Amino acid sequence: MLSNSRGPETIRRIGQQIGCEVGTVDDVAAFGKMIAAAIHLQMPPAIPAAPLAGKIVLNPQNYFPHFGPVPALESGELTTAEVLAKRLPGSKVAKALNSILVEDVVPDARPTGAKDRRALPMAGDDADAKASVATFLDQIGYDSVDAGGLAETGSCLRNDWPRPPATASCQTATGDSIAASEPDQSAPFGGIGGSYGVGLPRM
Repeated sequence: MLSNSRGPETIRRIGQQIGCEVGTVDDVAAFGKMIAAAIHLQMPPAIPAAPLAGKIVLNPQNYFPHFGPVPALESGELTTAEVLAKRLPGSKVAKALNSILVEDVVPDARPTGAKDRRALPMAGDDADAKASVATFLDQIGYDSVDAGGLAETGSCLRNDWPRPPATASCQTATGDSIAASEPDQSAPFGGIGGSYGVGLPRM
């Protein structure tokens, strides 16, 4: 189910095009066990805390200062996932899907066991939530690599300003080689953006 801050009527056509239900933020929260909050971090009112209490909330955002500075990110005090977690204290926030370009999600998916299957980093402070995220990534065609807790996401997840960007291998390699990868400063930054919230069906 797809939602945004402007109401379901504004995205009904998109929903029809991709074969997805649309609804309000409350509808999305009720629909899914796992919610992807794919909006800019500078839009906190668009992410209400109460309906998302108890839910797993995916944080695919990268920080883009040109949308407005976030002091805690500028200073390095917090990662993007920690910023979202502070805004959603009742939710289980997990960092995932910010290390792949949105246009690559479908074509790069591979079946379990494929030699060229990508491994995407994910992180979180709740072990059960991370296990659910790993299952979800597997279902959509990706292996996963546990990058640790939310405070550690900058060490492996790309473009989490001002922490070091992820390595090229961290974005594309299989799990057993991820730790040995080298930085590639020329690799394009990527992430899932837009002012939408996506409710993923209960698994």
